[in-house]
Amino acid sequence: MTDIKDFLDGGWDALHNAPQISAEQKREQAEKRFIEAKLISGAMTTASGKRFLAWLRSKTVDQPSFVPGPHGADQGFFREGQNSIYREILRMMEISKHPPEKTDG
Repeated sequence: MTDIKDFLDGGWDALHNAPQISAEQKREQAEKRFIEAKLISGAMTTASGKRFLAWLRSKTVDQPSFVPGPHGADQGFFREGQNSIYREILRMMEISKHPPEKTDG
């Protein structure tokens, strides 16, 4: 793995020379992500899950992130972190609709 010292010493070339993930590792990661996505989607598509998502949206993305004041920026970054949880759930639900491609291997 390329670390910050390699980058500082070698610039962008250090990133180009970084070890690459193998096709098998990519396939395994995609399969794991799909299984996790199916789990999340299964929970969130029930009646209770849909109510939970509506509640979560009302508490996160439907609320202002950045507000005026001395701590507005800090609050905004914190709120965007909360919003990202809601968005990640939606992203995983979308991933669950598209199984990873099978390869002959």
